[in-house]
Amino acid sequence: MKKVKSGINLIVTDFASHLGKKIARNPQFNVLFLGKNREESRIFPDGEVYVKLPLEKLSGRVIVLHAGAPKPNEGLIELEIILAILKQAEISPEVVFSYFPYAMQDKVFQYGETDFAFDCIEKLINFYHVKKIHIIDPHFVIPKTLSSVRGIPVTNLLLEKAKKDFQDIIFLAPDQGSAIRTGLLGLKKKRLDSYRIEFEIDEKIKEKIKGKTVAIVDDILETGGTLLKIYDHLKACGAKKIVAIVTHAVLKEGIEKVRAKFNKLIFTNSIDQAGATVDISSLIIANIVNLRKKG
Repeated sequence: MKKVKSGINLIVTDFASHLGKKIARNPQFNVLFLGKNREESRIFPDGEVYVKLPLEKLSGRVIVLHAGAPKPNEGLIELEIILAILKQAEISPEVVFSYFPYAMQDKVFQYGETDFAFDCIEKLINFYHVKKIHIIDPHFVIPKTLSSVRGIPVTNLLLEKAKKDFQDIIFLAPDQGSAIRTGLLGLKKKRLDSYRIEFEIDEKIKEKIKGKTVAIVDDILETGGTLLKIYDHLKACGAKKIVAIVTHAVLKEGIEKVRAKFNKLIFTNSIDQAGATVDISSLIIANIVNLRKKG
């Protein structure tokens, strides 16, 4: 690959390679995939991660594209090594997370627990000198104090896909926090602790969904327990068809459980999972390019 003097340099981590291949078709991006060791592997026999960057091909704006799944721990080590190499080269990059790991627990319930997501973000900014962090549909609300972090909403893409499949559809958020982020009607969710949750559907929503196609719009699907619990509540309220719409489909077991019960499952390719119906590569391109124009 020849050195690109203009455009946007996009360093793609292993688990985001499915997105990097799509973005590479855009001539504005100089997409760089990580090198392999002499055994043609990215992992050493002892499990340690190997990273090699073509620093000689970097010129101008540098962005790292990372997916925090399917192996979040291995992925974070890979990301740290990349940022350490860039720091040594005195390059201050931006980072795009198609899926941000360690953000499932967004509230600390017991002493000894931690909200690791914000610690991770602060480390990227303060230690690795990351200039900007872009996150596709973050699970957490970004505080105003973290002005260099921006969420990239994907809800509209998902809703448009669902509207094409179902003409008469009502969208619901699983809780009030999600309702604020998406602008949708929200169920009442009460978290009892780090593991247990309860749901309640008020009378106005019950009237709206009876005999209708209802879509529950969530950001993360792991084991599927939350969506399956919501399904039972919606069915008991008389919903005709029930659709699950999620941004990040993290675990295959959850995908299979939800597919088996719901009338349809719609999710993005923020994580490399088979069956994704909404491609976010164009969304990533648009947000990065538009931000460049504004800056």
